[in-house]
Amino acid sequence: MSRALSPRRASREIARRLALCAALPLAACSDRNSPVGPLASGTASPIVTISSPKSDRLATIEREGTRDVLYVQNADGTNRTRVSFRNVQDHVVGNQSLPVTDETILAMRRAKWSPDGQSLAVIVVPAAGTAQVVLVSADGRTLRTVSPNSQYLYGDVEWSTDSHRIAYAMSTGPFALSPDLFVTDLGPDHVTRVTISGKVGPFDTFRFDPTGQRINYTERLGFADDGTNGLFRLASADLSTGTIAVRKDTLLGEPQ
Repeated sequence: MSRALSPRRASREIARRLALCAALPLAACSDRNSPVGPLASGTASPIVTISSPKSDRLATIEREGTRDVLYVQNADGTNRTRVSFRNVQDHVVGNQSLPVTDETILAMRRAKWSPDGQSLAVIVVPAAGTAQVVLVSADGRTLRTVSPNSQYLYGDVEWSTDSHRIAYAMSTGPFALSPDLFVTDLGPDHVTRVTISGKVGPFDTFRFDPTGQRINYTERLGFADDGTNGLFRLASADLSTGTIAVRKDTLLGEPQ
């Protein structure tokens, strides 16, 4: 059982977490999310552009005034539609009634197309201290929440190769602490907590194997003696049995 933080340490931790959260939209602009096609003439520069692996569809998260907005379009800029967050469905057991609308969304952090190109997973922040994964259909008309909505999410989302599952890291404690790995089986939208270590956070990577029945991931242990390189260990979880295998050796640097 982890010890409670003192008020001073809790304040420092909250400040650090808020600084990290503020930096996450910028971190989303990685090479893998760089533009691959032109935007419609006269549009604002997007925060991030995500290309579909199966079609010429693009999704862009853009800043309009004080809000992040989501567009879907063809790579040549045609058939451009702003996604309206209205009537977002939510069938995840245990989720609180939390409005997810254009007016309530504070930020959109990350987005990733499914391997079949039929859905876009977007991490949205509908209220302070929470985030959730919303699936958007390729035409931008159908939306539903597929993750718990009472905690904060870290880093990216990851799809299984058959587009039937999605994985994400989510905090399990107060002050956005104790992040663990979760998987949602899409369709029934059944959520499974994969790890209970509280150590799978924003610096870690996770990937499904080709069958979608196992997920490999890293756990950041801290820093090496030089204080600059991260220290990680590798682990693998069997989603059918819940069995986790952890390698004893450690990795230095930034595993991908």
